[in-house]
This record gives sequence, structure tokens and C-alpha cells, in this order.
Amino acid sequence: MTLPNQSLSSLCESQALKAQNLPAFSNINLQGIKNDLAALLNLIGRGHIFEEYTIHDIGHINRMLEIADWLIDFETRKLLTPADYMMITLSIYLHDLGMLVTREEFDKRHASDFPSFRESFLVLDESSEDYNVNLNKIYPDDLEREKYVYQEFVRGGHAKRIKRWIQNDSSLDLGYCVSQLKEVNLLLSKVNENVRDDVALLCESHHLSDISDTDQFEVSKPYGHTPHESANLQYCAVILRTVDLLHVTGERAPTIQFRIIDPKNPYSKREWLKQNAVTSIRPKPLTQDEIQAKKPQDTIEIRAEFKDPQAYFDLQRYISYLRSEIELCYEWIKRSKEKFGLNIKFEWRYIDASKISTRGFHPKQLSFTLDQNKILKLLTGQTLYNDISVSLRELIQNGLDAVKLNAHILSLSETPYAPRIDIFWDAESGVLQILDNGVGMSQDEIESYFLKAGSSKYQVPEFKKKYPNFSPIGRFGIGVLSCFMISDDVEVYTTTGRKDTVRNLKLSDAQSDYLVRDVDRNDLGAEKLSESGTLIKMLIRPSLRKYDFKQLVQKWIMFPYCEIIYHDEGGLERIGFNSTREAVQDLLTDQGYPLAKDNVPEEELVHGDMKIISHTEKGLDISYAVSWNKWGQQWEFVGYQQRQRNESVQLGTFVEGVFVSSGTPGYKNNVFIALANFTGENAPKTNVARSDFEITPELESSLMKIYSSYSEHVNKEIREMSNNKKVSLTQAATDARSMMNQLSESPSFQVVPIRTDLLKKAIREINGILLDNGEERTLVSINEVRKHSEIWTILWDMIDSVNYLSRNLYNSYSASKILKSLGDFPPIPDIVVPTTYLQDSGKINNVFSDRQISKVKIYSEIERVNISWTRSDGSDSSWINISDAGFRKLVNIVARTGNGRANKDKFLVIAPNSTIDISGGEKIKIVSSNDYYYIIRECKIADHLRELITQIEISTSETDINSAYIILSTYSSILMSDYSRIDRSELLDTLSRRIPYQNMEGTANRIMDSLIDLGEGVVYIGRRTKSFTSRFFGASWQ
Repeated sequence: MTLPNQSLSSLCESQALKAQNLPAFSNINLQGIKNDLAALLNLIGRGHIFEEYTIHDIGHINRMLEIADWLIDFETRKLLTPADYMMITLSIYLHDLGMLVTREEFDKRHASDFPSFRESFLVLDESSEDYNVNLNKIYPDDLEREKYVYQEFVRGGHAKRIKRWIQNDSSLDLGYCVSQLKEVNLLLSKVNENVRDDVALLCESHHLSDISDTDQFEVSKPYGHTPHESANLQYCAVILRTVDLLHVTGERAPTIQFRIIDPKNPYSKREWLKQNAVTSIRPKPLTQDEIQAKKPQDTIEIRAEFKDPQAYFDLQRYISYLRSEIELCYEWIKRSKEKFGLNIKFEWRYIDASKISTRGFHPKQLSFTLDQNKILKLLTGQTLYNDISVSLRELIQNGLDAVKLNAHILSLSETPYAPRIDIFWDAESGVLQILDNGVGMSQDEIESYFLKAGSSKYQVPEFKKKYPNFSPIGRFGIGVLSCFMISDDVEVYTTTGRKDTVRNLKLSDAQSDYLVRDVDRNDLGAEKLSESGTLIKMLIRPSLRKYDFKQLVQKWIMFPYCEIIYHDEGGLERIGFNSTREAVQDLLTDQGYPLAKDNVPEEELVHGDMKIISHTEKGLDISYAVSWNKWGQQWEFVGYQQRQRNESVQLGTFVEGVFVSSGTPGYKNNVFIALANFTGENAPKTNVARSDFEITPELESSLMKIYSSYSEHVNKEIREMSNNKKVSLTQAATDARSMMNQLSESPSFQVVPIRTDLLKKAIREINGILLDNGEERTLVSINEVRKHSEIWTILWDMIDSVNYLSRNLYNSYSASKILKSLGDFPPIPDIVVPTTYLQDSGKINNVFSDRQISKVKIYSEIERVNISWTRSDGSDSSWINISDAGFRKLVNIVARTGNGRANKDKFLVIAPNSTIDISGGEKIKIVSSNDYYYIIRECKIADHLRELITQIEISTSETDINSAYIILSTYSSILMSDYSRIDRSELLDTLSRRIPYQNMEGTANRIMDSLIDLGEGVVYIGRRTKSFTSRFFGASWQ
């Protein structure tokens, strides 16, 4: 269908048209772009993806442009350039195009990072179990549920998708978007590269929170030589963000379409109900008095009428979010005006929702109230915070924030300052004192925050506005309450400076009233205070004085911002370390590990010598121990031993130097020796109890930094091995695989990453995969392998021998080149990946995860099998294998039932598929190589294996899952032996012993029937071939 010419009637468009007369924008045809865009936007929601979401068609674009016209005030209109209007218009046009999903993209979803996203989205843990149950109720059909999850995958990344398309980035991680990329390139083919890059940046910005960064969003970005060819990118981004947020009116969700579609998706249904009720969003008209007083027009009025209570409250929540976003936009522009002397305006700050009416229900929302005394008792008793050391942590955190803020303030005036915290413990009197020389507390701060549970001054807008670059540790206002966990007699002294008085409070419990009195600086207690600061003095309950308070402090405070000195009868001791490197070194030294001296030549190193690798970047300090492998000539990660008991150092991740979670950073358990400390505004956020991290974008970014640090070390070692140490590429790849396995998820060996998808993303950048390309052998990353449309594996004793030989050949010859010198063999395909990577479940999930077997060529005369792997959309899998989620479930069940350790690799088999092109070896049904079974032709065993693996995947019965695992193991054992001699009665006896309480006759009969069906159809390649052949009952390569 051809759409009519689109109108360019908005102010932004009419002014943008003027830019087409300027050299920088002369190649742009705005009319043509909008016409073609209308056709593309009209496709969003087709193909059953996003069909239940609110409309993102050209009508949405036109309404956004209308809103932009009144958002830009009259004075600013005169100041904006044609370039400004062009950038605003193009970004509004294109910002939502990333939601376009084609049928081809959905069919080929497994070529992207979607499988990893789905795995994390549907992760089977306790917190998400209820969500998954509800999701299955809403979408009982597997395909519909898959569409919903893919929809969420696209929705979360749509801003980045359109950025990539505009920049002509063909990466597939966000979706198989070949068609969309082509269309966007056609759409913007005449737009110069600098303009395209910044339009891409603007489009992505409507889903980011970094518009305050004027290094990225320049306030004067030139595209040509004249002033009219410069644009204020920050202002453009603010306009785009605001108009997109404001377009929630009824015409975007027409009632007739809502009745037809009747969305099942609760999110979409609420969105449609909410938006269908909004009748108007406009500037709130000024009164005559306001006009005379020259009050700026700074308020946006929302009118709506609701019949649905839930939609009403949803809109109220949306308005709260909208208010915070509008305030941010206002602040960003205000700061830039002050910094750069700009005259543009963005006065919008307020939302008036008083004109929202309801029918059939009262708009007053009832809510739960709290019993203050009982909540305070809950917080300070042995209930919510039942760890005594938590009290010390909270109080020290308060001190750290106070000295850090003082340092921040004094640095602005370049005043010298030495931040410090002192902890005094008098075991005889039972008095514990915590003293800091921080900012202290004013009378107002004591009343508003110190004595108000859950209120933190660092989180209020006024504080954030005043100190935008300050990042506190505390977020929840729990600090002082923790005193009452360990004491019933608390005294506080605090002052904000020499000119300020010293305030004194005496506290006995959290529910009493208190008075503040002013005392002299020379009074007992106050005399310890510096110019400013706070002293908290507690008489510790007798029952708690048995604890080692120094050890409790060391448990939590590892990398303090300032010097912390602990005082007791034994003298003084400094708490914590200056860096993660120093802490790891202390741990290794304490355990007696041999640390290599600096700059020792590697030929003088002893196997097992250790050193510390440190990596620092903005907001991250991470260090880990590595051990010298004399034979591999590499520095490997040092595995964690449970016997290590360094009291002052524990593996874990810290924020602002304070302990949060145990285990190797990036993992849920102790894998290898490492410590990480995050600082600054982008550090991951903790939960209220500070026992773990909240799931936020900051956590994802932080984990990615950790995993990338590990992968970069492996990359560095590979480069050193292959470039400087005269280690062959083949040997370097072998050693690299060992190091990659140290990082890779392995539930069997208790290697459990916090985010498997992010870890895999980092591992995919390691150049540790051996690849033969014609006559050259190279080391490449998994991402590089993915760029090849077809790769081959060769199952052949001869090529295994050549690869073994090449470990000692210091050249880059491929197996093909070496074989040519040995004789006249059938040619080797161009792109070959050694079968070694099929032996490792960590790699099979990456190197071959998005591929299927498309060709099998059997050379019977030389007993060789070539297997071609091509990219797959995953819609018709030729794998029979247990998924990662299924395997994790299996590991836990097998461990509980005492049936050993589950081995995923045992079950790596390939099923026959009608699309596979098979030639040669007509009687062969199964090829066994390196303990894996390639089922290349249809047989009864394939059917049985499918059923067993499906049972493991979908069953909720531990008995059924365990039975399927045992039968799979039995098949694996049988195929490793001379299966012609298997006795039915012995098989039945074995199954009955391993699977009691079940009648196994039917299973034994089916296994025997499957083996008879195989006949002579199994051949073996590899080291076991000769020994099997002598016992085998006539397997033939013919």
C-alpha cells in the first residue's frame, strides 16, 4: 500500500526545511524521509510482535511534533538555528523505529543475544517463580510466550537498535536486523556521517540518563562553517525526551482498536487503558495576575477521565515519574545556561493533575499505615537486622559519608584536610566510641534526618542539587537506629565547625523523646571533637561484650575512604587496606603462598609462583591472584581453597570500601582469589540490609566491567604466549581453553556466575579459538567465528594427529597445509574449527550455539567425516541436548539423589534433520568421536533420546528427571562398549537397581529394540577406534 505525501506543517519541520538550503544539510530530503518513514512505522505491530502495545506510527510522530511546537517558547524559537530544528525533527522521526521487528528477525532470533536474555529473563529462581507462573497462564502457548519475551528483549534495546541502524552497525547481538538496517540506510543515504552519528546519539538518549554530559551532548556542535549549521544537542535531546514522555493521550490508543485487540498482556492493557483516558496534555494557561506578574509558563496540565480505578492509579504513578523526569530536564538546561552563558529556555518544571476526574469510584487512594513503635522495635531488635556487626557497619558508614562530604566541600575552597575515623573500645568499662572529623550535624539535620528512621539527607533533591557529584554509601537512613541493637545508653556529640556550638544528645531507646543541649567544647566527651565532626558513645550491653569488635569491624570495612584507627588495650591498629591489590597481597602472604618478585624474568620463575593482577578504571578497583604455569608458560587464576582463613581478608565485592557480597567478584561462590571495590555514582546499588545488590543498570554495567577485566587478562596471556614465548598457536589455544574454562559457568564444579549472559559476552571477546582459514591457522574470538556463515569440523584420526603434532610447530600452518605435504587426501574445507571445542560445554554454548549441522560428508575409504555448521534461526533445532536451565536443574537433583555428578557433555548428540545434506556411508547411522554421538540418520535411539531430554526439560518431578538422567547415562555407557553383547536380563537388573520402585521392563525392552535397530550402524573415530574394532560385531564404513 502506498501512503500519501506526509504533511510537514509543524513549526519544527518548517524550520528544519530551511536547513536544507545550508551546505551541511543540502542532501537531506525531509519530505522523502517522512514519506518512507511513515511506511516503516506502519509495520510496527505487524507479524504479531508489539501488536498489543501502544501505537508508534506516524500519528505518534506528528503529535510529538505538535507538542514540541509549544514546548519551545517564543523567545527560544528565535535563538534556535535551522540545524537545531533539523536535529530535533530527525530524532523525533526516528526515535521509535528500533521497535520494528520483521518476521525474518523473529525467526532468526537465536542469532542474537536473545537466548541469553531469555535465560536471564525466565531464570528459575525463587524470586521469579511467581512471575513465570503468571506468564505461563497468560501465554500457555509456547510460541506466544516466546513472542512476548522477544518483545521485551526488543523493547529494552530499541533505542540502542535504532542508534546502531543509523550508524550502519551490522552487529547481531540486539537482533537479526538485516532488513531494517538496509531500509534505514536507504532512508538516510544522503545524510552526512557526522549528522547521522548525532541523530543516532539523540535517538538513543530518550532511554538514557546521561544528557547532563555536555562533552557528549555538546551545546554547540558545528556541522558547517556558518552559525546556522550548529546545533545544541543537549537541548535537542531534552525536547525529544520530554515530547515522548508527554504523548500519552487517547488518540494514541484508539478505543476501536483496543476493543478489537483486547490485549492479554497486563502491561499493554494498562498502558492502553491509561492512555485512552487522557484527553488533553497542554501548557496550563496563565491567569491574568500571573501574566501581569510576568510569571513564566512552567506548568503542564493533564486532563483525563477514568472509569477504571487501576488505570487511574497507574496514570498517577506515571505522573510521579513524569514530574521527576521534567525536573531533571529543567536542571540539565539550567546548569548549561549557567556554565556556557546560554539564552535558551526550558522553563517546564511542574505537572498539574488537578483536572483528572473519575466516574464510579473515589479517587482517594487508601494505603497501609505503620505502627511507629513496633517498626522501630523491628529495626533495632533481633529481627530484621540480627547481626551485631551490622550496627558497627552502619555507624562507621555514617562516619565515612560525613568525612567524605567534608572533604568534598573543603576541596572546593582548596582547604587542607585529613579525614579520619577513630574507634575506641574499652573492654573494662564496656564503652565503645566512634569519632569522625566529618561535617557534623546541625540542629535541623538532627531533627530531619538523624532521628527520623528511613530518611537520608543524601537522597533529598536539595542535597543532590547542591552536591551533584557526591556519592554517599548510606541510602536508607538506618544508621543511628543500629545503636540500639547493641546499647541502651547512647550519647552523641556533634558540631559543624568552630563557629558552631557542640550539640549533645542522650538516647536510651528508639521510642523515647529526646532533647538537644548545647555544651562547651572542653566538656568531657566534647573535647575529642575536631573543628567539625561527630562522636557516638555507647555503653555496650554486657551480653555482647564477649565479641571481638575489631574483628567485626574488619569484616565489613576493607577499603575505607579515609584512615580508620582502632584503639583498645592492645594499642592502635589501622583498619582496612589502601587498595584491592594490597588486600590480595595480604591474603597470599598470610597463607604462605610464594609471591614472585617484581621484574623477574619468566625463565627464572618457579612453577606455582604467584603475582597479583590489578585493574582500575573509573569507579572500579579489582585485583586477582595468578599463578605461573611453567609448562603452559602462562599466568592462571588461583583457585580458592576452603582452608584459607585469613581473618582480615575475605573474597567479595565492596562498594565504597564496605563489604556487600561474598564470593569471587562476578560469581555467587568462591571460584578464584579476587577482590573488587566500586566507588562513585555508577557503583551498583545495595538492598536495605546491604546483604546483596539490587538488580539495576548499574549492577549490569559493574558486572560487565568485572567479566571484561578477567577476559582481558586471558587475552593478554594468549598474546604473550603466541607472540613472545614461542609457543605454537595450537598449544596457546589449548592453554587458553583451560583459562577460559576457569571463568565459564560450570554448576558441576560450583562455578556459578551472577549473570551468565554477561559472562558469555565477555568470553566471546577472548581470542582463544583456533581457526583454520585455508592454509593459515589463527587465534580468533568467538565473535570473529560468528562472522563466518559456514564453519566445518573434521572427524578424522589423521587430522587429530596433525593437530597434536602442530602443538610443537612454531608456525601458523593450518592442518590443510600440513596434510598437503603428507599425501593426496580429499581437500579440507576453507574454514575449519577443531573438534576440541565440541568437548567443552562452556564453548559449545558459544562457538556452536547459533549453528546447526547442514551437511555431512562421509569419506568411507579414509574413515573421515566432514560436518558443516551454518547459522540457524533456532526454529528447527537439529541438536538433541539439554539446555543450560535444564542442566542446572539436573545438577541439583542428581546431587540430592546421590547419583554422582551430572555430565552434560555425555548427552551431546546430533539428531537427524530433513534439511541435512548427507553423502557417503549409507549404512552409518551414528558417528562416535571424542565421546560424542552424531546421529546422522533416523533411528529409534534418536526418538528415545528426544523423549528423555524433553522429560528433563519440562518435568517438575524429581523422580522422573532422575530416571531420565540414569537412562541417558545407560545409553552412553552402552554405546561406549560392544553393544551387540548387551544381555537384556543384565540390563534390566542394572536399571532396576539404579531406578528402584519403578517397573523397568518396558524401558529395558525399548533400549534393546533401539540397539537392534542400529544394527551395524555405529562407527568410531579417535583413540578408541582400534580397540573397539577388534570387539565390534561388524560395524562398517561402507
